[in-house]
Amino acid sequence: GIEGTWAAQDLKVTVKADGEKKWRLSCKVANTMNCSVTQAGDSFTAGPVMGTRMMPDPSLEEREKEVKALLGGLTNICVEGSQLKLTGGSSSVLSFVLSFSL
Repeated sequence: GIEGTWAAQDLKVTVKADGEKKWRLSCKVANTMNCSVTQAGDSFTAGPVMGTRMMPDPSLEEREKEVKALLGGLTNICVEGSQLKLTGGSSSVLSFVLSFSL
């Protein structure tokens, strides 16, 4: 399944089941962003994204904006091999591929 803790460069994602076809998603770059995710058919939608609001290190600022945009427009979460893939975005498709981390 998609549950677990996943990591990529400057990004940590935790996915926890929260009922049938529902999950809690927590993403950490500099700040932590949280949202609930619901699956309907083949598509996923995220609820409002809430997060801490500390000023990120300038080197992480763009990554944080990308992650927040991805969560706001989330359309799919899937596991490909040993990696979690998050896809979203309205005009352009953003995706992050993360490896499982213990």
